[in-house]
Amino acid sequence: MPDPVQPDFAALRQRAQRLQDDLREAQEELTEGSSTGHAAAGLVTARVGGDGRLLDLLIDASVIDPEDPQGLADLVVTAVQHAHQAAIERRSEQLGAVSGELTGILATIRQAAAVRRPAAPPPFPVPPAFPAPAGFAARRTFRPAAPAPGPAGPADPAPAPAPTARREP
Repeated sequence: MPDPVQPDFAALRQRAQRLQDDLREAQEELTEGSSTGHAAAGLVTARVGGDGRLLDLLIDASVIDPEDPQGLADLVVTAVQHAHQAAIERRSEQLGAVSGELTGILATIRQAAAVRRPAAPPPFPVPPAFPAPAGFAARRTFRPAAPAPGPAGPADPAPAPAPTARREP
């Protein structure tokens, strides 16, 4: 019986393989295809390939004005920009379906990872806390270590106090 918490990794692998094939096919279609852009109501037309190269540029003779070469240049730039924009939109449409499938695969994996599993037992048994024996006092008074004598003798000539022990009734 399959674990309801764990995803079916064989099915995920098959989905990922189909996704890879679909992505390869979409990239080939994009590379082989072309997009067209227009300016001046279609009097200037540019066509770009899937790789972004300019393939064709058609200019109607009526827009060629020897007195205004900059106007023609602006129309050409506009047509090429529109063609590039059309290519970007086409790429988004074709790759959007593929990326949606990838999002589904990743969501399945994230969902499986988010499921909380019971904590594993410790690798060794933890001993219980032991109470102190009755009547045991854990208080002790310690005297600090005497400083090392220097060349002129001890730094503190006063003797250290004797240790005291207290008993609890």
